[in-house]
Amino acid sequence: MTLLSQLPLLLCTLLNSFFYQRISEVVRLAGSLIFILLLFILTAILVKIPMEEDRFFSVTMATIWFINSFGAVLQGSLFGLVGQLPQQYSAVFMSGQGLAGTFAAIAMLISIAGDTDLESTALGYFITPCVGTLVTLISYLLLPRLEFAQFYLDRNRSNEVETTGVLLNGKVGGRYESSICAQCQ
Repeated sequence: MTLLSQLPLLLCTLLNSFFYQRISEVVRLAGSLIFILLLFILTAILVKIPMEEDRFFSVTMATIWFINSFGAVLQGSLFGLVGQLPQQYSAVFMSGQGLAGTFAAIAMLISIAGDTDLESTALGYFITPCVGTLVTLISYLLLPRLEFAQFYLDRNRSNEVETTGVLLNGKVGGRYESSICAQCQ
């Protein structure tokens, strides 16, 4: 299970670093969240469908692979998004990452302490991330409507466009800078 979670995490993090400029941030973030949500829904449905243990195990391992693949793209893209905000939000983001791990550990302890059947426990395990992923997707889609987020995201986009113009053709605010043009040629 560790191999099936860490290997796609590594591979997709590397791919994300190569393709982050070719695929928009919205597509990477919202797309990853949608695919993760669909995979958790699929797994939750499969809990209620009678099937052989080996087949359920195989399907679950495959979903672990794909969830971690999309999770790597999501996490890399989120770090890029948080990097556009003031520095103190990076610490809050990292604390949220730790809180998610703590939440998973508490859920495991509750399921061990509880006296429910395995099917109900598994269903709870897979419905909980469905709810969390849905809330995250809705929050991300509402983020651009916040005045605070608009200020920082728009400011960074305009800086990015200007920097790209300077690097490609030496233009700053519609004029050419001779020292930059000399370096570009």
